[in-house]
Amino acid sequence: MSPRLSWEVQFNDPSLNQNFYLVRYDYRGTGRSDKPQDLNAYSTDLHVLDLNAVINSVKSNKIVLVGSSFGALVSIGSMNTTKVTGFISVSGIYNGNIPFFTNATAPSDVYQTAIDQYNQGFPFLTATPLSDQFNQFLFGELSKLSPYYRHNTSPIPDYGSIFSSLSVPTLFLIGDQDLIIPASYSKTFVSLAQDGKTITYTGVGHSPQWEIYQTFNNDISKFANSL
Repeated sequence: MSPRLSWEVQFNDPSLNQNFYLVRYDYRGTGRSDKPQDLNAYSTDLHVLDLNAVINSVKSNKIVLVGSSFGALVSIGSMNTTKVTGFISVSGIYNGNIPFFTNATAPSDVYQTAIDQYNQGFPFLTATPLSDQFNQFLFGELSKLSPYYRHNTSPIPDYGSIFSSLSVPTLFLIGDQDLIIPASYSKTFVSLAQDGKTITYTGVGHSPQWEIYQTFNNDISKFANSL
């Protein structure tokens, strides 16, 4: 889960910001949000409660949640409300049964080691290398993460049964070159939906909102307008 600025391209697109009321926020431990000095303060359940608070603050009964990667799982946990009328899963997950996460190296607080870990992780985010400008942006945002946020190891719950019981229209956006979320996992996630549509992007990795942002923006706009 990343800070609000990871959606900067979408928020600066007139096709979105002039036609929809856009809301984003910094997850706890990121950006301008509080950074509790407690490992237990970053559990998935608490992230869900945070998103519930955001949803309740929006004065609309037609909300389309957009969750990327782990953010999709948090979105599922917050769907128990009639205010959510649509869901867009971007390279999303519904449980922690993913080798990339279970085999991840424990983050380090040693400066150079942490920098090296970031450099090793960035190639997994996109199918093609990030621009120098965007690479620097990610470094800047990640450097502000709370160490407690990075070191939290609370288990990722399985929200599959919750999601499969919902009839919320869902759009799955998947990159066929995603190195973080295996294609087999994505297909299982798609199969859980009662009312789901899928778009698979060719030559795209884990971050279509960055890699092919114009196509991505058009697709989420079309889906939201169809509800």
